[in-house]
Amino acid sequence: MPELNSNGAPVEVGGITLRTPGLTGTATSTQSVDPALRGAAELTPELDEALRNEGMEAEYTVEISDTREVPAPTGETRSTSYDEPAMEVEVPAAGEGWGQIVLAVDESGVVTWNFPVASTADGDLTRGGSGGTDTFVIRRYVPDETAEPGDRGPIGTLGRKVLKVLVYPLVEDIAGEIG
Repeated sequence: MPELNSNGAPVEVGGITLRTPGLTGTATSTQSVDPALRGAAELTPELDEALRNEGMEAEYTVEISDTREVPAPTGETRSTSYDEPAMEVEVPAAGEGWGQIVLAVDESGVVTWNFPVASTADGDLTRGGSGGTDTFVIRRYVPDETAEPGDRGPIGTLGRKVLKVLVYPLVEDIAGEIG
């Protein structure tokens, strides 16, 4: 279980890269064989089923626990469009005909949908191929007090951050196939 670098240096976790200036904690890929960690991979059976019904598939899931905000390093750090402190999540590009979004759940159960702010992908990638990345900027807020570890909120375990990278077929590509 890699420790986050509060200085903003990259940390590789389960196929994605996290940059978390001003945040400490432990990151775990929930595709792990450890049964205690697999629970976060499924936010709720109903939500996961609804996402599948809309053609969305989970590519990566990372759980971040024991989070604590610390003084951010001097210099430039990422922030959200609302000027909130943020973490940066970089994932392999989804490939031609596919889009990506990150469903983020914070320690208090607040859910946000995050679209990529940058992409280095070219149009010739295939799903699961290599050659490009998508970058997401996600609010890194940590509540002052969290629920007791193991308590469950409406979408997963409280007291932990969950980042779920979802891929979906792009509408214009589907429309082109129909036409």
